[in-house]
Amino acid sequence: MSQTEDLSPASSNAVLPPSPANALSEAVSHAQLMLVHASEQGLKISPDIIQKIVKAKYLEKNQAWNETDEAEFWQIMRDISETIKPVDIDSIKAANDQQEYSSWWTRWLGRKARHTLTRRAVRRYVRGALISLFVMLLIQVYSLIGSTILNNIDSSDLKIQQLEDDMILQQRLDNAAKARALSLNIDKVADEREKNIELLALWLRPIDYLLLKEPADLSIFRVSKTEKLNNKAVYEKINDLGIRVTQSAQHPILIIASYILPLFYGLLGAYAYVLRVLSEEIRNITYSLDSDIKYILRINLGALAGLAVGLFFTPETDHLVTLNLPPLTLAFIAGYSIEFVFTSIDKLIAGKNKSVAEKSL
Repeated sequence: MSQTEDLSPASSNAVLPPSPANALSEAVSHAQLMLVHASEQGLKISPDIIQKIVKAKYLEKNQAWNETDEAEFWQIMRDISETIKPVDIDSIKAANDQQEYSSWWTRWLGRKARHTLTRRAVRRYVRGALISLFVMLLIQVYSLIGSTILNNIDSSDLKIQQLEDDMILQQRLDNAAKARALSLNIDKVADEREKNIELLALWLRPIDYLLLKEPADLSIFRVSKTEKLNNKAVYEKINDLGIRVTQSAQHPILIIASYILPLFYGLLGAYAYVLRVLSEEIRNITYSLDSDIKYILRINLGALAGLAVGLFFTPETDHLVTLNLPPLTLAFIAGYSIEFVFTSIDKLIAGKNKSVAEKSL
């Protein structure tokens, strides 16, 4: 999902390089900001650097520069930049300068917000992580409901088969009472099975609408029990509908479990990594606008790594995974640590190459 925001013209111009005429003036302002940061952080600074930065402030104010003063200033600028590393002027401004920006909801409210770049970054990535988590939970709960209903139908089929075998046995033994009791149990389990088929058909409706398919007609389940017993066509229609619904449900459940959920778990792992690194950069005052580039790339790579787990780490390739972890856990780890999944893929390729080489000998 997109990490960009609609910046106001003022904030967009703030990241453009200064014109040559204003370069010296802006550099003096930057030097003062770096001096303030170094003083607040207790960094050791040469008194000569402090004196020349203060001198540059008044030279700029009075426009009394000469060649010697300007040359000295640029040397001092270089020295103080080295002193405060890894902090730089961009990260200092990102932590302190408040800029106006607008988004769809601020435009809707008819006002503009003012935040620092660091605060906006925190809000942006936390919001992205929460939205991804919410969507992932919706998909996982939806998949779990469908999988549970499908398992209940399979369990009912096995139970009905077992009860029918027992009833046939009791009929052969001329035990009418037990056979009748088993027949009642079969009817009870069959009713539960029909209810689960109806629930599964309702579960499939969002997918049917998404794929522009006609949902299953459930009116057959409103037929009375007597008509079901006396009308063989109704009974067969219910069975056909049950087979069609269960087969239709298996594919989306498999797709969600194998690809969609690993993708979202990888995405969440990437967001967890980004938020951890972002908190460190904010604490160390090293976050700048350029950091967003690597964060956005990391988030996209995390989703790709999670999907790669779904593609490559199937039950048939479990022996390739040295960690005894479920696929979704592997997808989260892959998103958090991109190197993990690509190292595993390298091992997979190396193993395949070794196997091919051994067969060719």
